Amino acid sequence: MKINTKQADGTVVAIEVADEDVMATGLFMPTSKFQEELTRRGVGIATSKGYVKPEDMTSDQITALAASKGVKLPAESAGDPGATATAIQDAIAKKRSEWERSDMKPRDEKIQTLESDNEDLLQKQLFSEIIRAAASVGVEKSLLKGATKNAEAPIVSMLASAFAYDTETKQFYVLSEDGEGFVFSDRPTQDHPYKDAEEFVEQWAADKANAKFIEVTSQRGPNLQGTVGGGRGPVGQVHISKADSRILPRLRAAQAEAVKRGLDAHEGVVIDG
Repeated sequence: MKINTKQADGTVVAIEVADEDVMATGLFMPTSKFQEELTRRGVGIATSKGYVKPEDMTSDQITALAASKGVKLPAESAGDPGATATAIQDAIAKKRSEWERSDMKPRDEKIQTLESDNEDLLQKQLFSEIIRAAASVGVEKSLLKGATKNAEAPIVSMLASAFAYDTETKQFYVLSEDGEGFVFSDRPTQDHPYKDAEEFVEQWAADKANAKFIEVTSQRGPNLQGTVGGGRGPVGQVHISKADSRILPRLRAAQAEAVKRGLDAHEGVVIDG
């Protein structure tokens, strides 16, 4: 070991001293000896505190530990650490099974029931919106009601798959083609950016391809002139007043009538006044 020494003239000189001489002073201890002493003292402290390794536990200690955790051990396995561990695991598994039967299963069943009821209510909400919108644009009455008490209305079966529920606004909107979002409305507002059932059904009814589903009667009202009265219908344009053109259901009805006559939904409607 090298030790720095200071000479009389103030200079510092390093000199070598044998390890045995250094150890003899009692001020230094080899690393290996230090680790050995540290371990010995640590074990002594742990032992004095009552700590013991699992493999060194006595039968009485194992039994006491199990009792403190609420685990009842078979008498013959109390002194076997492996059997004790198995008994503890079995007891925990049993307690968990009892908890799942008494608490988890009833809770899960209740959640499933609530989810099912919620889905039914949302479905009824959508069906109602579709039927109400279809009725307002003159869809055939036979399509607005199911054939039996619990059957879906035909118009619902035809259109419901186009919609999805938006959890943020709590409303149904037309689902986009990629299924990742909603179709934007053609007349959006800040609070109503997406296409809802009313707008969708109005556009669907105005489509010439769906004209056969629109009810045509001999009298549509005083402001919708030239409607079909049976047999061969008129081929002229449909006239409505400017005031009625601002009422969307009446405008859509006029467009549907124009389509029925073989005209364009927009060009076949003439707004008077």
